[in-house]
Amino acid sequence: MLETEVARELLAQYLHTWKMLDRLVGEISDEDWDGEASDYLRPGRLAFHIMLAAEFYTDQMSPMRERFPNQWDEFHAETIPDRASFRAYAHRAQKGVARWLLGEALDAQEERFPWAGTTRRSVALFLLRHSLYHIGEMNAIAFRGSNGTIADPWMQ
Repeated sequence: MLETEVARELLAQYLHTWKMLDRLVGEISDEDWDGEASDYLRPGRLAFHIMLAAEFYTDQMSPMRERFPNQWDEFHAETIPDRASFRAYAHRAQKGVARWLLGEALDAQEERFPWAGTTRRSVALFLLRHSLYHIGEMNAIAFRGSNGTIADPWMQ
């Protein structure tokens, strides 16, 4: 019973995180979506990376993961899909992650990602931290690009 409660609480945090991500995707200017000076700091690239990583760590496969299997090496300005494509993709990927979180016991062993820990729970926490790290990068870009006028999605 406690395991199920923990999984639901984790899912609630993921849902809030994805809501923040979606709001940022809407706030970032068209110019900034794929136009940052470096390949790394492109909000479109970061947004897709968040969800592609979520699929990777939770054993999901999608046409987007098939298209960009080596995501960091293949996401350049000219290949970043638009926001509508991101939102459609993210919605599907989020459902898969939710199924994963509520599936097997969180204390089940997970040895494939030693940097994330040794249980599904540790992978879930790592993935949440990973997502928030990149959302923070996107927020900084959006804040700078809007001269400080973007909405604050953190507590809403």
